[in-house]
Amino acid sequence: VNSGQYLDVKNGKDANKTNIQQYPGNGEDAQVFKAVSTGDGYYKLVSQVGSAKRVVDIERKKSTNGTNVILYNDKNAKNQQFKFKYLGNGVFTIHTRISGDKSVIEVKDGSKARKANVQQWKINSNKCQQW
Repeated sequence: VNSGQYLDVKNGKDANKTNIQQYPGNGEDAQVFKAVSTGDGYYKLVSQVGSAKRVVDIERKKSTNGTNVILYNDKNAKNQQFKFKYLGNGVFTIHTRISGDKSVIEVKDGSKARKANVQQWKINSNKCQQW
């Protein structure tokens, strides 16, 4: 919401540890994620790049502020599961299960820049945490 950009797999690379960033909409598969229910109110976000076997992942299973968001093989782990909260007007927050839903996916430092990094951060209601 803050920048009008999309979650994006850096360089459209289908590989473990590929960074997730924000990038202007371009219609590429790097910006397409399939939300697949894990059956308990959480979803995994499956990247549609390449093999479509990798998911959005909170790196190293950490729950701390500033933990990087990457692409990784689907392990059906808690750091790869998310809950969407609808705020109205087509806007959502993406809560991380690994944090006990206390943190969300956001754009680092509220940046509006192309290729700005995406990370996990405690909920603070800033627009960089809204999608």
